[in-house]
Amino acid sequence: MGGSGTMAPWPMFMHDRKHTGRSPFMGAREGRVRWRLGWKGGIYSSFVIGSDGTIYFGGFYRRKHHHGYYLYAVGPDGSLKWRFRVENLIESTPAISDDGTIYAGSSDGFFYAVNPNGTLKWKLETEKRAGISSIDSSPVIGDDETVYFGSFDAYLRAVNPDGTEKWRFKAAGSIYSSPAIDDDGTVYFSDNGGTVYGGLIVSYLYALDRSGNLKWKIPFNAAHLTASPAIGEDGTIYIGACYVFYAINPDGTIKWKYENIELESCRSCPAISEDGTIYVTFENIFLAFGPDGKLKWKLYYWRYPPGETTFNPSPAIGKDGTIYVGGDKLQAFDPSGSVKWEYGYGKLRSSNIETSPVIGDGVVYVGMPKYYGDMEYLYVIE
Repeated sequence: MGGSGTMAPWPMFMHDRKHTGRSPFMGAREGRVRWRLGWKGGIYSSFVIGSDGTIYFGGFYRRKHHHGYYLYAVGPDGSLKWRFRVENLIESTPAISDDGTIYAGSSDGFFYAVNPNGTLKWKLETEKRAGISSIDSSPVIGDDETVYFGSFDAYLRAVNPDGTEKWRFKAAGSIYSSPAIDDDGTVYFSDNGGTVYGGLIVSYLYALDRSGNLKWKIPFNAAHLTASPAIGEDGTIYIGACYVFYAINPDGTIKWKYENIELESCRSCPAISEDGTIYVTFENIFLAFGPDGKLKWKLYYWRYPPGETTFNPSPAIGKDGTIYVGGDKLQAFDPSGSVKWEYGYGKLRSSNIETSPVIGDGVVYVGMPKYYGDMEYLYVIE
């Protein structure tokens, strides 16, 4: 499970702290709806799945005389278990600890720890930068239950389970990237730029030790780097930037890179299969690389490119190697790049899928807005 340290089917962004996007379960096989849950409002984060099958996500609820922002808990049968009100949107993916605590950051700069029964455990506030505070970085939980997340104030924070700050590290720019953690506790993340370097805005990929000390940083000639890194079994770090996909050695040297003018911005996180194949989306291009850097295939497939939404849809991989990815529809690919099935735009009149697919036992969870109207749906596809 890539070191998730829990039996939850999908406890955090990209499944585990290495961000492999790889599930120990088979995902959806037929591409049909098991059930769906809809309401007036929107789903603003991707989903996580607890050990009891509870689905957690951030959303907005709107009716004629009532609206609000919430962290939702939905049972495996589609019933609403509870909703926890927050002051602003939760757009980053929550994370679930071994004891069932749900962690989530909001767009007003607050980071929440919520008990499994939907009550507040604690919250902390990040600092304002240029009058703005926001947490768009999805939290990741370390092997000692330390919680790591970035924020608009340019700090990468390590927080203890009781809500006290363990340490913080100041990056050059705001952090939208979700940190990934290797087996030795090294934390990798990118920032959104802010350093003038040769006339360009430079973003960095950082490596910190588990005490928050800088091991190294690599400059990328790319402003607004919001992609999250993923870590292979050999410790290689994979991340996309403008026009380039990188493989970085654990010592900070470049292992290989793939450059192509077609690859515009990358806002997604790669997924890594059991055989080491890396799958990543750049705007409307879906690519597969071998661990040696050789391009296996490249597809142009979406009416609405996966990278164009705020929500950074990233691939997910089932136990049998099937790759699931969103766009204007949910698509299932085999490892050769052939489409196994697809579900979405034509059948549901849905617009762009704004969440990354999440795999449960025999199902895939995905959020789809309705193309006409203001309804949003949580779909469970089998």
